[in-house]
Amino acid sequence: MANPGASPKNILITTFPKSGSRNVGDGLITESAIQLVRHRLPNYAPEIIFRMDSLDDYSAEEVASILAPGFSVNEGTYPLLYALYSDVSRLKGFFPVGCSFQHPEASPAIYDNFTYSEATLAFLRRVEENTGPIPCRDTGIVNILQRHGIRSCYMGDLALYDRAYLFKTFVAPRCIDSVAFTVQHNAKYKRQSFLVLNAIRRTFPKATLYVVHQSKVSCFSQKNSGICSGAGVC
Repeated sequence: MANPGASPKNILITTFPKSGSRNVGDGLITESAIQLVRHRLPNYAPEIIFRMDSLDDYSAEEVASILAPGFSVNEGTYPLLYALYSDVSRLKGFFPVGCSFQHPEASPAIYDNFTYSEATLAFLRRVEENTGPIPCRDTGIVNILQRHGIRSCYMGDLALYDRAYLFKTFVAPRCIDSVAFTVQHNAKYKRQSFLVLNAIRRTFPKATLYVVHQSKVSCFSQKNSGICSGAGVC
């Protein structure tokens, strides 16, 4: 219920669950988005809602903005991945940023062949009409949306943004002393993980290599990090 006289709330829809995978990348994306907004609006203090929690209890008068960092533009993203409002026409002031895309098949061909259903297209068109071009984290996602007539643009992954380095000139290090590699979630990426690790070792033969977990430890991640010593250093 709306609270008469109360200031409208800023809501941030996070992809970071308090239980389950606890993917640290999702947490980083959420924190990065907050810090970037605070660069312009120092008092920004959003109410954080998990993506599968409904917004139905919030009236239009209560909400000033809804920021969705790392918003997924998958097939069925609404309502399968994001609850939002049961009546999507209530979705106002909605800003998806650094949008992601996931697919069971890890292949570049997905970007050329993937097709949305009409229901998902109708939702994405509504989002694009209300907020403008949808900012995506990589050009492959931009291509998928544009191929379906949805305006989109490239902005990069929010996890790569750091408020402390905004507008600063990039200065490349003279040498790489250490490299951290994050273990993927799914077992289907095991071979890819070892290929990447071997490539890192060849490229930076003198660097100390670290294998780190991006979420809670699982049997799969333990197998991947098993190439390292007990201290986690290759």
